[in-house]
Amino acid sequence: IPPGQSTQISLERSFEAVGAHTIEAHIHGEAFSSDNAFYSTLNVQRSISVLIVSGRISSEPFQGETDFLELALHPRMRAAREGGIFSLKTIQPEELTQKHLSEARVVVLANTPKLREPQVRLLETFVNDGGGLAFFPGTRTDPAWSNEQLYKERTGLLPAKLGAAATGSVIGSPGIEIAAGPYMHPSLNVFNSEQNSLSGIQIQT
Repeated sequence: IPPGQSTQISLERSFEAVGAHTIEAHIHGEAFSSDNAFYSTLNVQRSISVLIVSGRISSEPFQGETDFLELALHPRMRAAREGGIFSLKTIQPEELTQKHLSEARVVVLANTPKLREPQVRLLETFVNDGGGLAFFPGTRTDPAWSNEQLYKERTGLLPAKLGAAATGSVIGSPGIEIAAGPYMHPSLNVFNSEQNSLSGIQIQT
């Protein structure tokens, strides 16, 4: 490393047991060795169970609502759905039950139509008990129903009310840029390399 400069090194390490593990990074080369060590404690957990409720599941490649999301969460083992940071299960809205929620830590609602009232109650209990919920509206989403049943004037599951759908892009708009790294979350480590950098990517509004 040149003087006054910094760099990043990616390391992979597997832990056989869940729980707290203390790790040490040490650089050799100077007489004052105690200044060359960095210690940290990691809370090693089992894979994060993600339940994806998809508005449309397709057997054709990348024709379903969540195919790209599934690939992003499981880039190496999409077919196996296990062995990585995330374990995935994709279901249709009508299949959402307490059994599925009891096995999940995060639920993704992806362009889902109206849910039944008991399903909404189950999701509310799931979130109140500490579960995570991500909501991605789309063409199958009913804004009026979502505002009434999921937003509930700031007392429901949604953090904000849905407005009317906007189509097309603004002429001359520079778009929205993705925040530059480095990214600290393990699931984003792949984007810290120059080959997979997200810098320069713009999302048109």
